[in-house]
Amino acid sequence: MRMMVTGWVLSVVTLVLLGVAVQQAASQPQVLRARRIEVVDAAGKARVVLGVLPTGVGLSVMDTAYRPRVALVYWEIVGLTALAVAAVLLWLGSVETPWSIRTIDGISRTEKTFERRRARNARLGIVLLAAGYVLQLIVRLSDVSRR
Repeated sequence: MRMMVTGWVLSVVTLVLLGVAVQQAASQPQVLRARRIEVVDAAGKARVVLGVLPTGVGLSVMDTAYRPRVALVYWEIVGLTALAVAAVLLWLGSVETPWSIRTIDGISRTEKTFERRRARNARLGIVLLAAGYVLQLIVRLSDVSRR
């Protein structure tokens, strides 16, 4: 009985707090617009910049000498994501047919479906690998041409 009462009290308190939070969120502006968002250190110098960079839209992290240490541009992020997904798909394409779906007397319907999916994953992985590589190449070449 005590646990039930405690549960009800906690539920009511949670609902009240949630209601207050929703009212506060509703009173805030609907849109935050900025060209750049900067995280600055104690000296007021930008250490992390999110926004339009000289190389494109992206994220830049500065070192102690305020030089860009890490800079990720939009297309570079897309390319890295494509490469990561390609790695997973290529791995899925390399998985052998499990013994649990193999049959002795030919190829079963389940085994055919598995093989088709495996081939599709491998083909898609190769396409994404090429796309990711091309995107990385484009970012690097545009970096070189801007210097």
